[in-house]
Amino acid sequence: MEQIRYAIADDHPVFISGLVTNLNRYQDLTFVFAAKDGDELIYKLKFKENHVDVILLDIKMPKMSGLAALQT
Repeated sequence: MEQIRYAIADDHPVFISGLVTNLNRYQDLTFVFAAKDGDELIYKLKFKENHVDVILLDIKMPKMSGLAALQT
């Protein structure tokens, strides 16, 4: 079974923690990183080891929103 690598971009650390805890139940999902805003998401995606298949993205975040990050 191939692993699905995912990242989470959200400005609420408790939400991220809960989501990761719940998604870790699935053996075919691998958590790669979390970002607190769109700026951090774009920065972390530039690193090859941070390759992800899926991004769970909050659209309203400080600094750069999820929608703005999608357009980058």
